[in-house]
Parts: sequence; structure tokens; C-alpha cells
Amino acid sequence: MGGESEIDNFLKFFETELIPFIEENYRVNEYRILSGPQAGASFGVYAMSVKPNLFDAYFLTSPFWVESSRETLLIKFEDAVKYNDFSNKFIMISYGKYETGKELEAINKFENLMNEMKTPSFEYYENKLDPEFGFSTPIDFEKGMKRLFKDYKFPGNENAQDLAAIISYYKKLSEQMGMQIKIPEHALVFEGDKFVEENELDKAHEIFKKMHELYPEGLMGYDRIGEVYFKKKMYEESLKYYQMFLDKQPKNPRILNKVAAVKKEMNKEK
Repeated sequence: MGGESEIDNFLKFFETELIPFIEENYRVNEYRILSGPQAGASFGVYAMSVKPNLFDAYFLTSPFWVESSRETLLIKFEDAVKYNDFSNKFIMISYGKYETGKELEAINKFENLMNEMKTPSFEYYENKLDPEFGFSTPIDFEKGMKRLFKDYKFPGNENAQDLAAIISYYKKLSEQMGMQIKIPEHALVFEGDKFVEENELDKAHEIFKKMHELYPEGLMGYDRIGEVYFKKKMYEESLKYYQMFLDKQPKNPRILNKVAAVKKEMNKEK
């Protein structure tokens, strides 16, 4: 695995061709996850050792399955730990009961190297799975994703959280994940709706304005801001936002009914 080996060429392909192609042609964010079994998992350990900034999370099954590469992989990773910051990385190693004692020994050495690092946010999980088909333990990708993104959804509760609290939460989560996380539209909707129900319309308005700023092409911003203005009896403003909604979706029956309700209230004031 030294010099210009095939694994180095394969890694170079990822770095210079595959990843740039995906990022240029598809809607993606900065976060990259590498998942693979056996040879693919060995490639994952090698990649995190020699190109630690190329991927952010790894779901690897039986990375030390190939006997001839075990020691080399461990040496590579040991060197990487000495000179790189892994504080925002996530690794989940899974393996089945069919692994030999030597393979489990390598996994334990790998775990010990991670435990020695001065980066407490570096996470490691073992997932002992039984093989289903007698060939390879399946990659537990779903479990890895759920564990990796367990804090992604804003943890709303009965008490509404104002805009400052929402921004603070996602700022901390971005720092934890090592990438900029955009506040999800639904998180702003949920918290803003709670303030509407509590008749704290200014706080709701602040949240919905932020939502409209972050998602200018979305329709919920027009809907929610229009509703806040309606409840404030600012009918001209309410009508303006509902009309902007209808400019994009002219036959929406829900918004047409709201427009009728606004005009009815406006007529009462004449």
C-alpha cells in the first residue's frame, strides 16, 4: 500500500474526479459519508489515515478482514492519529461472529488507538451482527445514519423556543458536525406555530421572517407571515403575502379561502 499503489490511485480518483463531479452536478452539502464492507471498509480506514479531510463519517463492516493488510492499516492509522484532528469525525465499525480472533484483535487495536486520542467528540461504535447469507455481515447503514444525525432535528418541546434559541442550537450542532447546518424549514414552522397558538405574534413573526429569508422559494413563509398579519388585523399586509403565495400557486384553495376571510374583515371596517 505504499507509493503509487492501486489503492492510492483509487483514492485519487475519489478526490479529483468522483467527488468534484458529484458536487458539480448534484445538490449536496459539505458532509461526506463513506460506507463499505470488507475491501471497501479497508479502503475506508486507509482513506481516513492518508486523506483524513476527504470524508467526515465512516460506516465500515469488517475492515480488517484481509489478513495481509491488517498491520499496514493499523500503522497508517496510528500515524494519522498523531498528526491530524479527528474531533468532528464519526466511525462505526461492524463485524459478525464469523471473524477470526486475529481480525477481532485488529479491531481492538483500532479501538484503543481511538481511545488514546485527545478528541472526545470522536465516536466509535461496534455493531456485532450475524451474517445473513454466509458471505458478509450487512452494513448497518440505517443504524449509522440514525446515530450520526440523532441531534439533527430541533428538539422541540411544549415550550416554544424563540429565534435566538433556534439559531444557537443549530450553531452548536454545526460546530459539533464540522459543517454548516442550515436551520430546517420545518423546525422554524413548528416553533413559530407554537407562538401563534400562544398569541405571541411578534415572536412568531420574527421566526417566520427568518424562514422566508432562508427559504425564499418556499411557500410556507408567505402563508405564515400572512396569517400573523391577519391575526394582528393588519389586513393590507396580510393580503400582500397571500397574494405572493397565489402568484406561485394561483388555485390553492386554502389560501384562496384565507384571502376571502381577509377581504371580509376589510369590508367590515369600511
